[in-house]
Amino acid sequence: MSISDLGSLGEFVSSVVVLITLVYLAIQIRQNTHATRATSHHAITEALNELNFTLATNDSAANLWQSGMKDRAALDDIQRDQFDALLRAYMHICDTMYYQALVGAGDHGLWKAEERYVGVVLTTKGGNEWWKENYSSISADFRGAVDEIIQRRLSSAPDQLDALTERWSSPEPGN
Repeated sequence: MSISDLGSLGEFVSSVVVLITLVYLAIQIRQNTHATRATSHHAITEALNELNFTLATNDSAANLWQSGMKDRAALDDIQRDQFDALLRAYMHICDTMYYQALVGAGDHGLWKAEERYVGVVLTTKGGNEWWKENYSSISADFRGAVDEIIQRRLSSAPDQLDALTERWSSPEPGN
């Protein structure tokens, strides 16, 4: 075997090693992407669960949420600030969820599942008033998506709207 043959063999072995390394790196990147998406999914659901837990276990917060959805203008200043903070927290969670789905770092299915609820919330009297006043506190990309959600929801036939919308738009019992 000549030196030229040994050089060719060395180049071949190096090429195989580089190819194996590239395959290994591709597998590692894919596994890391899955792990990142799982972490993102967990963080988003944890934030939503925390907000839902607050509404489920705190009667004052739940009453405030219901009252604010029906008629935000009827809340006193402190109640309005509290309602606004709850809704802002929810919308920031959704903004994060939307962005992560948009860039491929999050679960697109999770965002699609929450999208309907965003439409319900922001087409109530109080939710819509909040949206108009707090529009600029949300990222531009998400604002565009939310505007589309609201328009789709408002153009839906009345029989396509759900019980949650009906409950939040009806007056308080006894009123």
